[in-house]
Amino acid sequence: MSKQTNRTANDSTVASKVAAVSVPQLDHGPTPAPGDDGVHQQPGPGLTHHQPHHLPWNRFSRPKGSLLVLQKPKITAGNPNLDDLAREVWSNLRKANEPPFLFRHDGRLCRVEEDDTGAPVVVSVDAHRMQFTLVKLFDWKRENDDGEIIDCRPPKDLASHLVADPDPRVPLLRRIVTAPIFTRSGRLLDRPGDYEDGILYLPPKAFRLPPLPARPSEEEIRSAMDFINENLLADFSFVDEFEIANCFAALLTPLVREMIDGPTPMFWVDKSKGGSGGTLLSSVIAAPILGAPPAGINAPRDEAEWNRVILSTLLRSPNVFFIDNCNDQLSSEALAHAITAARYEGRIIGSSKNESAEVRCLWIINGNNLSFGWELARRVVRIRIDPKVASPDQQDSRKFVHKHLLSWVIAHRAEVMYHLLTLVNAWQASDRPLPADETPGFGSFDSWREVVGGILNAAGVHGFLLNLEEAREEADQESATIPAFIAAWRTKFGAEQVSAADLLKISRGLLDLPESDHAASIRVGLFLTKYQGQFHDGCRIERQSAAQGKTQWRLRASK
Repeated sequence: MSKQTNRTANDSTVASKVAAVSVPQLDHGPTPAPGDDGVHQQPGPGLTHHQPHHLPWNRFSRPKGSLLVLQKPKITAGNPNLDDLAREVWSNLRKANEPPFLFRHDGRLCRVEEDDTGAPVVVSVDAHRMQFTLVKLFDWKRENDDGEIIDCRPPKDLASHLVADPDPRVPLLRRIVTAPIFTRSGRLLDRPGDYEDGILYLPPKAFRLPPLPARPSEEEIRSAMDFINENLLADFSFVDEFEIANCFAALLTPLVREMIDGPTPMFWVDKSKGGSGGTLLSSVIAAPILGAPPAGINAPRDEAEWNRVILSTLLRSPNVFFIDNCNDQLSSEALAHAITAARYEGRIIGSSKNESAEVRCLWIINGNNLSFGWELARRVVRIRIDPKVASPDQQDSRKFVHKHLLSWVIAHRAEVMYHLLTLVNAWQASDRPLPADETPGFGSFDSWREVVGGILNAAGVHGFLLNLEEAREEADQESATIPAFIAAWRTKFGAEQVSAADLLKISRGLLDLPESDHAASIRVGLFLTKYQGQFHDGCRIERQSAAQGKTQWRLRASK
């Protein structure tokens, strides 16, 4: 008998001596102290206090002071065939992975840990983390030279072998939510550790959602509406009921995102001057789904930077993408594409490798008298506020319903979620009615319109999207400049070929151009590229062959 055959036979003997036992029962962690219901918990001034969340790994932690000894599956470490040993380990890991703590995310094996604030984050499982898992979950045994079964460590190369497995057969993790949301089928994820459709629900341990009515009564629907209006929205000066209806839509969208078959628009919180509460309203919209203020980004200045910012942000699977204090004309093909894309692809900074990320976030932008390029103007839903006072940021805070509104929303998050979820349940209990008849169509966002508009219709909210055309015309100032641009071009050059530099003089005053002639010529060229092939005022903008290293353009009259 060969040495390897003899060793395999010995391993079989050891395996019979150390038959595996079942995985330990779940431990859901300590019970919160009386009164710790997540409703009246006041966060600190900076809203950054540590707030422990439920984590999938918690169930393997032994309660302190417990006399219970948790049994571990026993695995024989002496098997020389690494494939066989890996199959045995995966078999046991898959049993332990119900409910899941190991996932596949962006093509990599991963697990969920907490960041410095206690919030759950996705981290890749490397060989070191896998070694930790093997030690923690399994009881490793081997037979010594005297035939005794003794404790040992997992084989050195086993962890690397497991991590390198191209098909680990663990669930796909698309994103983590810390607030209850509805799945594609309409089921509510409301128990810590709930997992469906690639979404994992991990709320703060202090979060306690009251039982929801499956078929809300008219009184319960009115109560939900009154709660939101009187607490979250009462301190904002909306210009009309259309803006309020759109604000309700923004609050509801992340809760039913999985029920929407397609993209969702960007919510545009519009105001005439600083200090009107645009950032606060944006944060109040985002806080129920996040449990914290949203992390805002500043609008990049060029398309390359937009691509980098969008990709790096979406790769983190955010539930909210927030662009704060954008007080300029915003035109970005990258952002317009991301809003309507199912997945966004781009190049990683400092690498030639392309990555792609799923787009499932709530889009919010706010700014003072913001305008958009035509491609973005057709992708936004306006929520306008106007305090109608000279210095809105100097108003007497004693007039406010809640002096520190964002802190109040986060502290009363369970109540807020209860009333919003009640509105969704009312819609489902009514057989999911469609939006009101007067609700305008919305192109690529019609699935979103049907779901969110249906919820608002069932709740008796009027005015949803009725400001859409007005807001679109107001936002799309770029398109309004094209007739004047075409007229000036036709007057000066007629049908002759010109370069972007030739058009520079007629462009200043019409387009937002930098002072440098070189930079301004590049901007004019980008403007022409955006509108090439389109007809405006009876003329078509056409690209011609380059002459002396410069791209040529001409106007061709339509027939």
